[in-house]
Amino acid sequence: MDKFARGSYLMTHITLLNGRYFNKLLSKTEAVYSGEQGKILTTLRDFGDDLTASEISKYSGLANNTLTSMLKKLETMSLIRSVAHPTDGRKKLFSLTDFGREQVALGYEVSQEVGKNFYQGFEPQEIELFEKQLERILENIERVNKSKND
Repeated sequence: MDKFARGSYLMTHITLLNGRYFNKLLSKTEAVYSGEQGKILTTLRDFGDDLTASEISKYSGLANNTLTSMLKKLETMSLIRSVAHPTDGRKKLFSLTDFGREQVALGYEVSQEVGKNFYQGFEPQEIELFEKQLERILENIERVNKSKND
């Protein structure tokens, strides 16, 4: 495996294992949603209510085609609500419900536990450097994806 492929492989493998661990811990709580659905709930919590599906996709990294069915399911579960966009009737605005806010708080507690284990044995300065490097990688990938979509 060449030097460039290894980093991508490691990130993918870490993401998969981290997701499994998160879902395992989440299943031990009173949460009614999955880790994938939690990405939408967390996006609404972090970026505010009244987001369009496109905005949720942009902020969460979830593909639009995946997002549509997940949004419907979360609305059926009373975790989010949607209203018509005030100026564009083709769009909806999505927000967390009170129940959704309670549920996303459970996921936050799980995230804290996952993070504690994720960085076990790391010094604070190592974590800071690592996350800065990840941000640079993310910027590179976002730039390439944006240029491919133009």
